[in-house]
Amino acid sequence: MNTIKTFLIALFIIVFSPMVQAAFQNNGDGTITDTTTSLMWQRCSAPSQEVNCAITPLLYNWDDALAYCNGLTLGGHTNWRVPNIKSLHSIYDAVKNIAPAIDTNIFSDTEVAPYWSSTTLTGTGGMAWYVDFSIGLVMTSTSSKLDLRYVRCVR
Repeated sequence: MNTIKTFLIALFIIVFSPMVQAAFQNNGDGTITDTTTSLMWQRCSAPSQEVNCAITPLLYNWDDALAYCNGLTLGGHTNWRVPNIKSLHSIYDAVKNIAPAIDTNIFSDTEVAPYWSSTTLTGTGGMAWYVDFSIGLVMTSTSSKLDLRYVRCVR
C-alpha cells in the first residue's frame, strides 16, 4: 500500500508540476542561477565547491546533508540549504532521454542517482523525499533519512 501511495504522489508531482524549461546562468564562482525561479544552486554536487567540479561527489545521510548545506560558504553566500522537493524537481529534465536527467552543461557532475530534498514525508519523522536523476517513470520518491544520497545545495 505504501508503494502505491508513493507512486501516486510521484505521478501527481510529475503531472501537475510546471514543465517550464529552466534558464541557467553560470556565475563563474561555483554557483548557478536559475533565471526562471531566481534560485541559486551549487554548481557541483557536494562536497565540491570548485568551479570545474573536480572533486568526486559524496553520499550523505539526510542529517549530514542538512548540516553540510547549512555550513556551506560558496560564491560569497552563507545562507545555503538542502532544496525542498519542489525546488529540486525544478532542475530535473523530464524530457531528456539520456541519464542523468539534468542539464549536464550546467550541472556536469550530477550522479545518475537520488539527491536529497529537505522535505519530510508527512506523518513520518524518519522519511524524506528525494529526486532520482536516472531516466525513468518514478523520479520522485521517499527514503529513510538514514539512507545515503547525494546533495546539491540551493539558496
